[in-house]
Amino acid sequence: MESTVYSARISEDRTMPQNAKTGDLDSPVIRVTVGAEPNIKEFLVRKSVLCSHSEFFKIAMKKEWKEGDERKVALPEDDPEVFSHYLAILRSSDTQSLRHLLGFKSRLTPKEALSEWGTKTCRLYVLAEKLMDDTTKYSILSQLRREYEGRDRYPSLEAVQTVYDGALSGDPARKLLVSLYSENSRGWEFDDVPGPDDSTMARDLSEFNLDLVKSLLWKRALPRDYDALTSNTAMLRDKVRSLEQQLERERDFHDETQVKLDDMTEKYDLEEQEVNTYKSMYEASEREIEEQNKTILDLMTRK
Repeated sequence: MESTVYSARISEDRTMPQNAKTGDLDSPVIRVTVGAEPNIKEFLVRKSVLCSHSEFFKIAMKKEWKEGDERKVALPEDDPEVFSHYLAILRSSDTQSLRHLLGFKSRLTPKEALSEWGTKTCRLYVLAEKLMDDTTKYSILSQLRREYEGRDRYPSLEAVQTVYDGALSGDPARKLLVSLYSENSRGWEFDDVPGPDDSTMARDLSEFNLDLVKSLLWKRALPRDYDALTSNTAMLRDKVRSLEQQLERERDFHDETQVKLDDMTEKYDLEEQEVNTYKSMYEASEREIEEQNKTILDLMTRK
C-alpha cells in the first residue's frame, strides 16, 4: 500500500507549525491510516495528543485491543484532508482560526467561500463526533453559530447532508441547521435537488425536511423572542459541556499526578526503611566495638 506519511512533529526533520502543541515528547507515536485507495494517507501522531482529546483513540489504545497493542488505527471511511484539519485544531487548541486552517481558493466569491467553509466545518464536526471529542465538537459548533446566526446566512445543503449522515437524531448541529434554514431560507435552494428516485441527496435530506417543517410549524405559534432565548440556552449548554470536558481532563491529570505522588511516597518510605535498617546495623556495630574496647581495656588493666 502506497501512502503519504504526515507527522505531528515527532522529530525535528518533520515540518509543522512552530507553535504546534505536540504533547508529551516521551509519548509513543500512533500510526493513523486515513482514507481508502487511491486516497490513503498515514499520519504519525503522539499518543498523548490524540488520547487527551478523543475517547475513541483512548479506548482504541488500550492494550486489550489490537490497535492499542500495535499502535495502529485505520479510518478507511474518513477523508485525510478532514483528519489533517482536525489535527491542526488539536495542535493549535483554537477553533477561532478555522478559516485559516481550512483555506480557500482565491477564485471563490465571498458567498462561495462561506459555503465551502460551512461544508468543511460540518465535516470537521462530524469527524469530532465520530472520534468522541466533545470539546472540539462543541467548539466547532460555537464557530458555526457565530458565523451564521443573526446574519441571514446558512450552510449549503451539502453541509446539511454531511451532518445528517454523520450525526444522530437530536444532535445540536442538526438543530442548528434546522433553525438557520427555518429563519433564513427562501426555499430556492431546494429547486435544483432532483426527485427522491433520482438523487441520493434527496433521500438523505428527507429527515432534514421533516425536521424543518416541524420547526416552521412551531415558529408560527411562538413569540418572536423564542429563538433568541433558545439560541442563548443552546450556547450556554455548549459552554457547560465544554467546561465539563475540561474539568474531566483536569481530574484525569490530577488522578495521574496523585498516582505518581503515591508511587514516589512508597519509594521514599522503602528507602527510609532501608536507611533505618543500615542505621540500626551501624549503631549495633558501634556498640559491639565499644564492648570490645572495654574488654581489651579490662584485660590491659589486669595485667
